[in-house]
Amino acid sequence: VPDAQADGQSPETTLLQREFGERVEAAVCGLSPQCQAVFRLSRDRGLKYREIADELGVSIKTVETHMG
Repeated sequence: VPDAQADGQSPETTLLQREFGERVEAAVCGLSPQCQAVFRLSRDRGLKYREIADELGVSIKTVETHMG
């Protein structure tokens, strides 16, 4: 862990956050490609369901289903 305390976190906290992130990424990779795209647009880019639907050319209901 590169200089974990530089940001005020303990090495344990930094490790737990990294492990959590890796588990989330593994879970997302297990989703269908379209579900992954919906999730990433929502969580990584902060798009609203309508924006995701428009970008992917799907209905809002499809986005809601994937996020559920």
